[in-house]
Amino acid sequence: MMMMEETAEVGAANGGRAARAEAGGGRSATAARNNNSRNLQEQAAAGGGSGGGTNGDGEDELGAGRASYGDDLDTLDRRRTEELRLIGEFDSANINPRRECWFIVDTKWLQTWAKFVRGEGPPPGRISNKGLVKDDLKTPVDGLVSRVDYRGVNPAVWFLYLEMYGKDSAQDLCRYVIDLYEAEVPLKYRREICEEPMRRAQVEVQKMRWRVEPEEARPPDKPQLCCCITERVIDCVFMSLFTCCSKWRRRCPWWLCCCCNAICPGRTSAAGGRYSRVTTGEDGEEDQDSDLDDDDDDDDDVDFGAREEEEYLYRLRRGRGRAGAPKSSG
Repeated sequence: MMMMEETAEVGAANGGRAARAEAGGGRSATAARNNNSRNLQEQAAAGGGSGGGTNGDGEDELGAGRASYGDDLDTLDRRRTEELRLIGEFDSANINPRRECWFIVDTKWLQTWAKFVRGEGPPPGRISNKGLVKDDLKTPVDGLVSRVDYRGVNPAVWFLYLEMYGKDSAQDLCRYVIDLYEAEVPLKYRREICEEPMRRAQVEVQKMRWRVEPEEARPPDKPQLCCCITERVIDCVFMSLFTCCSKWRRRCPWWLCCCCNAICPGRTSAAGGRYSRVTTGEDGEEDQDSDLDDDDDDDDDVDFGAREEEEYLYRLRRGRGRAGAPKSSG
């Protein structure tokens, strides 16, 4: 695998970086300062040593790194194993340029991650490419060398790293070839390339976390809450808002009440929330006396009884509950 082979070369490549910086007179002073800054960052990330040995005080560096991340060494070891397995599963030496691109990653960060999965240091922290770009966090620094200062990973590996560790404010460096100074991938193509690997990485990292974390450390399951909101209820709510409640002095149309009688049984008044009085005339047609017609006399308000409501709903089901239906001329 490409990533597995590259991590083994990182230490030797970084060892010769300072010598090339002194011998190469073609680099500008700005590039030399950036290179020194990257070396300082690498020393800080590595904990001031090569890892796996003892520091100046005789203290085991690996033990110090473990102590800073808690006493649950089994969880940390499982995390190392799972991350190495996951990256090795999705790593590849080639990509399909029609559907994929390379994501450029600073070699120092990859070296820190390689030490972590080997058990020689703490987790690497967020992905940082600030050592590869200038102050605008976009323009590449001059004089960087591929496979020495930076490397390329495929979209699947990039988003796995991103889900596990996050990244800093530097812009993503996407290229069709592993060359930082080539043209970047256009944004519209990058979105198509990133869509599937992003979703897959989210799923895989979540599954990995459930395997790694002990059961007692997992967040408790939230209780399931059913609001009984169905498509029919939503349709009825919108119909009542834009049809029924906008015409306070008129009852809902019969076809609306047939749909939403669970929400407004008896076709309530939208203003006061009171039922309208519905009676049947001598000709068999319905007459309505809305309680909004006489706002001064509240004693005349009559609510539906249980029997009247049943009769009313029965007429609705039989198609006889039309509001304002024209009376027969005979």
